[in-house]
Amino acid sequence: MNKANPLRASTASQSHVGQVRTANQDVCGEFSDNRGRRLLVVADGMGGHAGGETASRLALETIGEIFAEGFDDAPEMLGRALKGANAKIHSVGNADPDLHNMGTTAVALLLGDGDSISVAHVGDSRAYRMRGNRLEQITDDHSWVGEEVRQNRLAAEDAESHPMKNVLLRSLGVAPEVDVAVMQQPLRPGDRFMLCSDGLWGEVGAAEISEIMERSDAQTAVRDLIDLANRNGGSDNVTVSVAIVEDDPTDSTLETDIPEYEMQTESVTLPLAAIVDRETDTVPTSGEFSQQRTGKGKRPSWTGPALAFGAGLVVVLLLWASL
Repeated sequence: MNKANPLRASTASQSHVGQVRTANQDVCGEFSDNRGRRLLVVADGMGGHAGGETASRLALETIGEIFAEGFDDAPEMLGRALKGANAKIHSVGNADPDLHNMGTTAVALLLGDGDSISVAHVGDSRAYRMRGNRLEQITDDHSWVGEEVRQNRLAAEDAESHPMKNVLLRSLGVAPEVDVAVMQQPLRPGDRFMLCSDGLWGEVGAAEISEIMERSDAQTAVRDLIDLANRNGGSDNVTVSVAIVEDDPTDSTLETDIPEYEMQTESVTLPLAAIVDRETDTVPTSGEFSQQRTGKGKRPSWTGPALAFGAGLVVVLLLWASL
């Protein structure tokens, strides 16, 4: 689908099963309201075919419903929407043994709310921004290797081949509560945004993404990115949403003083059920894993005594080794 909104931005979204999987547990969706605001959502389900498909669908539906209720504070709404999706998925999973421990990642982008964009996410589905010829990932993967790279304990080039590369530290639905990362950023004419599941970024490198995003309209970019992921192996479902703000330097409505990367997070204690192996859809079912998030205005990081962190890490490694 290819549409325009009052902000003069074109959008397009598509999901593909890929070349290996027999079912598509990814979903994508676009929602709009009578104020011209547009919401793009990508979710990547886990928990077997039925569980993954159900979890991602419930996430999309719940986020869309909360958006449609109306709001004045975009970041607050997005955080509430993803938390609502988490509660819905967790409740449905607990009520049905066939769906127990299902979960999903999710990333959502809101356009048209004044002179900024808002993004919320849980898991490793990503949001990128292209400004000029510079492509930048604007979300942090909630994964074990992602956290290790951010803390300079693992080189970025080693993350792709690390044995724990598929381990997520956060997802929607597998635990009663979830910490949602929310950010608000200034919007500029010509900005291009992409949301995607790991089926895209796991197969297509940043240079290839940048080349396609720089030259293409929204619909062509979505099609070409998915085609490239499939040509590169298509080992997973692949889902892409693209939004391109019209390049109009005379538009004075996009002037802003909003700081970059204004993060809104909170401290929670996550049960080990929040840790998921994406490769096997395996979820631990007991114990606790404490994760602390920094306050507003800073990048996410681990905090607390080093001993406590080391003990938690040993638990995670032992659980992973036993899978």
